[in-house]
Amino acid sequence: GERSFLSIIENKSLENIPNLVYRKGKNIIENPVKVENLSLGLDLNYELLELEKYFENHRINFPDAPERTAVFFTHMGCTWREKTGGCSFCSIFHKHQRLEPKELWRKIQRLKDKYGVQGIKDYGDDFISDKEWIKEIVKTRPKNLKDFIISGVYASPRYVDEEIVKLLKELNLIYAYLGFESGNDGILKKANKGETVRKNYEIAKILDKK
Repeated sequence: GERSFLSIIENKSLENIPNLVYRKGKNIIENPVKVENLSLGLDLNYELLELEKYFENHRINFPDAPERTAVFFTHMGCTWREKTGGCSFCSIFHKHQRLEPKELWRKIQRLKDKYGVQGIKDYGDDFISDKEWIKEIVKTRPKNLKDFIISGVYASPRYVDEEIVKLLKELNLIYAYLGFESGNDGILKKANKGETVRKNYEIAKILDKK
């Protein structure tokens, strides 16, 4: 809604603004939907935020992660949804896109230099599904960012293996948020998770061991 909100402030005609639902007389008008992944394309500006308050709250709630951790998107969308239609409860509608690894590190370098950021938490849904992409992230990491922390990622258990875990360790990962969803194989099948209870248990053991 970022572009749409700006258009409203600029007093543009409602019928020409995408992503709006509004009343016109007795009718409800739904404008065409246009989705832009601004979080991938733009460098976020935090100048109007009191960042120190955010950092302090983060330190309290996530004591194992760097205090100066920033929200970040390395990717949008989900490969599982594009391949299979996704989990039955999925609400992801973004087309699957990933930052080029060098661009990812450029953005991180900017956050570090400008705001003193020590780590990022990635809010994309599908971080580990592209192993070659993660390998390239490790390979292209600048030497001065070797100790930079990827403090958290969201990921699907179906992609976890020993090699992925090793790569995540290379990126200094602290938290891996995995959607196990259920302890019942029947429910997992109906949800189209592509996983089993036993597989999820084994994945948890691999992560715990590393």
